[in-house]
Amino acid sequence: MARHGNVETVKVVHGHLRDRIEAMTRRDDTTGCWCWTGNRDAKGYARLRVDRDRPSAAAHRVLYELEVGPIPAGLDLDHLCRNRACVNPAHMEPVTHAENIRRSWEHRAASHGISARQA
Repeated sequence: MARHGNVETVKVVHGHLRDRIEAMTRRDDTTGCWCWTGNRDAKGYARLRVDRDRPSAAAHRVLYELEVGPIPAGLDLDHLCRNRACVNPAHMEPVTHAENIRRSWEHRAASHGISARQA
């Protein structure tokens, strides 16, 4: 936050960013997902340009940090809803990369009707 300058500047920058994020999401009342309608990467994750001088960032990470706080160093955000386009911070959990991969494999295996041990 300090990189933006004084407190009033932070409020303006982050308020504008929240407005942009809100404009790029569609809320799904059934799942609770906040589905990203803007740009996505090749894997389906939402991408957002926070600042003209920096490359785009993972929108779910940006929104999590705005709404919840910093993501602990070395942790991934696991989409508990399994929807990569979702940016709802309530659907994210900071976990190790290994745990994130394990959960992903469990989900894939279950969706194909096999146990994770068989996958």
